Amino acid sequence: MAAKMHSDVSRKWQTRLPKHPVFRELSARVGEGNSREREESPERISKNILIENDGEIFLWNSSNTRVLTANLKNLHFEKERPAKFQSFVCTEAPLFDVHSMLFSASSKYLLLVGQRGIMVLEMPMRWGKFAAYDGGSESVLCRTIPIDSRFFVTNHKLKVLDVKWHPGSQTDTHLMVLTSDNNLRLYNILKPSSPEETISLGESSSLTAEYSQKSISIGSSLTFAAALGEKAIAFDFAPAVRDTNPKARLSSSDSEPDVAYPVFILRENGDIFYLLHRISQIRHQPKVYGPVTMFPAADDNYGQDSCSLLCLQCQPPVIAMATASGKIYHCIALESEESDDAEEEEVSWSRHEQTQTNSFHGKLSLLVHECVELQLSLLDDGTGSQFDRSSSEEESDENENLFILRLQRDPVSPYLYHCSHIAGVHTVSLPWTKKLQSFCVQDDKSYFDIDEAATVYHMICTSPTASALSPVLGVGVINSKILGSAILCLTSKMECIVQPLNLLDRPFSPPTTDADLETSHESAGPSPIRLLNVGLFKSQIEKILLRNTSTPLLQGGEESEKISQQDLYQLLTQAQEILRKQYIQKQNEAREEIEKRISILKDQKAQQTQDLKKIKDVSSYLRDQAEKLAERLVDTSDKHMQLVQRLEALYHYAHHGIPVLSCAETKMKEELEDIENFLRFHKDSLQQIRLKHFYSKRSPRRSSSSKSPFVNASQQSNIRKVLTEESEAISDLVNQVKELKLQIGL
Repeated sequence: MAAKMHSDVSRKWQTRLPKHPVFRELSARVGEGNSREREESPERISKNILIENDGEIFLWNSSNTRVLTANLKNLHFEKERPAKFQSFVCTEAPLFDVHSMLFSASSKYLLLVGQRGIMVLEMPMRWGKFAAYDGGSESVLCRTIPIDSRFFVTNHKLKVLDVKWHPGSQTDTHLMVLTSDNNLRLYNILKPSSPEETISLGESSSLTAEYSQKSISIGSSLTFAAALGEKAIAFDFAPAVRDTNPKARLSSSDSEPDVAYPVFILRENGDIFYLLHRISQIRHQPKVYGPVTMFPAADDNYGQDSCSLLCLQCQPPVIAMATASGKIYHCIALESEESDDAEEEEVSWSRHEQTQTNSFHGKLSLLVHECVELQLSLLDDGTGSQFDRSSSEEESDENENLFILRLQRDPVSPYLYHCSHIAGVHTVSLPWTKKLQSFCVQDDKSYFDIDEAATVYHMICTSPTASALSPVLGVGVINSKILGSAILCLTSKMECIVQPLNLLDRPFSPPTTDADLETSHESAGPSPIRLLNVGLFKSQIEKILLRNTSTPLLQGGEESEKISQQDLYQLLTQAQEILRKQYIQKQNEAREEIEKRISILKDQKAQQTQDLKKIKDVSSYLRDQAEKLAERLVDTSDKHMQLVQRLEALYHYAHHGIPVLSCAETKMKEELEDIENFLRFHKDSLQQIRLKHFYSKRSPRRSSSSKSPFVNASQQSNIRKVLTEESEAISDLVNQVKELKLQIGL
C-alpha cells in the first residue's frame, strides 16, 4: 500500500513538471535570446543548463542572465505553491555564453561555465516557512565571483574546454580548469584573480616540438598540435590514492590527509595521460605521464575523434572514453610491470622541459574491456553514418573538439552513467564493475566474467531521424525518498521530458513511511538459505528480462514534424519489433519460469504440510510426556526438600554433641581468658591503690614542718579525672565480661 502511494506521488510530480511556468518562462524567450545560437551549428558544443540538487532544478536563462530554480517537492501541493519559482540575479552578470552549470560538493557554490569564461555564484541563504531562498522572494540577488576574468578577456583565442571542482579541497573552493592552450589551471575562488598552479600538458610528438621551435608564435604551435589531434580536450578525477611522493609528504603538514588524486587527461587523438595531483604540493610541479599504453592495441588508436572522458568512482578505476562517432570505450586502469623496452618508456613533462623516465611507482596501463556503440537516431538516412561531421570540420579553422557526447555520473550508483547528445539521452550500466571490484579485493571465492557486457538503455530520443536534430540542453537525475528516481531532459525547445528510472539496476531510494521502515528492518537479516535461493532465482529472472535494446521516449522538435509517412511506419514497425522481441517474448519466458517455480513451490508446500502435520503429532505426544515428567519432577523435588531438611537437623544435632571446640569457639575462649586476666590485673591494681589511700589516711603525719601537705586545685582535678577514667574503664570491662558470660552460657 505504501509503495503504491509512493508511486502515485512520483507520477503526480512527473506529470506536472513539463507544464511548470519556469519552462514557459524559458520558451517565451527562445526566439529573443537564441537567434545567435541558431546561426551556429547545433553540434558546436554540448550544453548542460539544467541541473538538479536535493530535489530542486536549476536552469540558466541566457536572455536575462539569470538562474531560475524551482522546488520539485512543491508539485505535490495544490493552488499557487506548485507554480512558484525563483530567479537568482547575479551581482556581476557574465559577459560570456554559459553552456554548463555544476554544483560544488557542499552545494554552497554554483559554477557557471562558458567557452570564454568562468564564474561562481554563491548560493543564498534559506529561511521562512517553506525554507525557500531569501524567504521566498521572486528575485534573489546573489554574489558572483568571476574567475581570472582579465586573463580570459585579454586572450580572446583561448577557450575553456573542461572545468571540475577539485575533490581534494578541504574548503570546497578549488577549481581545475582545462583550457585550449594545453594547460591545467588550479583556481581558488577565494583568490580568483590568478591561478594558484598551472600545469603544462606539453607537446606529445617530436614533429610538434620541432615545429614549435621554428614557429614564430605560440598560437601557431597550438594550431599545429590541434591539427594533429594532440590537444587535451577533457579530464576527470579518479578515486583518491595514497600519496607516495616524498617531496609532497615533506611539504605537507601532519594534519593534512596523505592522499593524492589521479587526474586522467584525454586528447582528441585518443591518447590518455595522467598525473597525481595534491593541492598541498603546489610548489612541486606534478609530472604528466603518458600516453598510457592501451591493450589490446588498435591501428586507429580506438578512434581519432575523442570528445569526452569519465572516470567511474570505483577501484580499480574504470574510464569511459567517448568518441564523436557514437562509440564509448570502457577501459580498466591497472598497474603494469616495468619494461626495459625503449619504445614503452613513458614521457613526463615539467613545465616545457621534456624528460624521460623509465621507472615510476604505480605505472598504469589501460585494458579496453568493451566498446559500446550508441544508436543516436532511430532511423538512418542512408548516408552511411548517423551524423556527418566532415562539413562542419572543414568549415572550422581549428580542429576543435565538438563535444557531441557528454558523459555524466549517476548520483547514486557508481556503476552507472548517463550520456547526452544531439539526438537524446542514453543510460549505460556496467554490472561487471562491481564484480571486478570484489574480484580485486577478495583473494579467494571470487570470479570475474570477462564476457559480461554493459547494458545500454535508450531513455529519450529527441531526433527520430539523422536529419531532424534536436540537441539536449541539459540532463538532471532525480533520486529522492520523496520524489523517487527519474531523469530530466531539457530539449532545444525548452521543453522538459521526465523519464522514470525504476527499471534500471540502481540503488533504491530510502524508505519514506513507517511501513517501509518495518519492511526494511524485517528484511535486514534473512535466512542464508532463503537468501541464496531467492538470489539465484532473481538473478535468473533478471538475466531473462535483460534487454539488448530498448524503446526510448520519443520527443521531436520542429524538424521531426516533417518526417515522411514511410519513416513513421518504419518507426512504428521498429518499435513493435523491439517490444515483441525484447519485452513480450522475454516476459513470456520469465512467466514460464515463474510458473515452473510456483509449481515446484506448491509441491514443496504440500510436502512441508505433511511434515508439519507429523511434527504436530510428535509435538503433542512430547507435550504429554513433558507434563507427566513435570509432575514427577515436582514430587521428586518435594521429597528432596524433606530429605535436605532432615539432613540439616541431623547435622546440627551431631554438631552440638561433639566435645571438641571448633576453631571459632577456641578463639573466643582465648579472648575471654585474656580479658579475664586483664580484669584481674586491674582489680589488684585498684585494691593496692585503695589500701595505700586508706593507709595514708590512718598513718600519723611525719613532717618537720608544722604545715600539713598541700595539694592545689589543679592537681586535685587531675587526680579526680584519672580516677574517674579508670573507674569507667573498669566498669566497662566488668560489663563486657558479664555479657560474654551470658552469651557463652557460663
